[in-house]
Amino acid sequence: LANSYAHLALTRLAQGDLTAALTAMEKADQKPRYGAVRPANLARIAAWHIMLAIQQDDLSAASNWGQRLAQYVDALPFDQQYTPSRLMIALGDKATAAERLQGYYEMAAKVGMQVSVIRIRVYQALAAATPDEALTFLTEALTLGQPEGFIRTFVDEGKLLSPLLRKALAQGITPEYTAKLLSIIEAEERQRQSRNGLV
Repeated sequence: LANSYAHLALTRLAQGDLTAALTAMEKADQKPRYGAVRPANLARIAAWHIMLAIQQDDLSAASNWGQRLAQYVDALPFDQQYTPSRLMIALGDKATAAERLQGYYEMAAKVGMQVSVIRIRVYQALAAATPDEALTFLTEALTLGQPEGFIRTFVDEGKLLSPLLRKALAQGITPEYTAKLLSIIEAEERQRQSRNGLV
């Protein structure tokens, strides 16, 4: 149930409803009436909080939740083990993030976890040391994501990923798909500015 509320929080945030997102996350935080909370669940909730905070550009909250996650990080399921690396990117430690992400990529690719491979490649693009390396990672993510219609994996990273997506579009990499992602990112940014009275 907590995981469902966490997913709902990110969905509400994507819809532009911050109040509903925070309400859903508060419900995710509520402890069950009976029994102890397993470390894996505590780790999952902390990871969701990190991602919610990053999407709000609240690095202070993301860092605080990162410290909480450190207590349970060994209990994280594989599909969230790369959340600390995403936090490192947000905090500017791209080199360490890149090193860790490569290990996660190799594990995910070995067992055919394509959903994880796509997300990890997006994060690797954000952590890359050079523009060419970043574009290589992003190209693989786009090529794998297009047939399945992945949207939020890219759009949720719009602020950092937009310049790379524009380079990909200029080079003709999955042009229709890349243009669609950029269009969604730009539309959501206009909505955010409108809500904040910036336009």
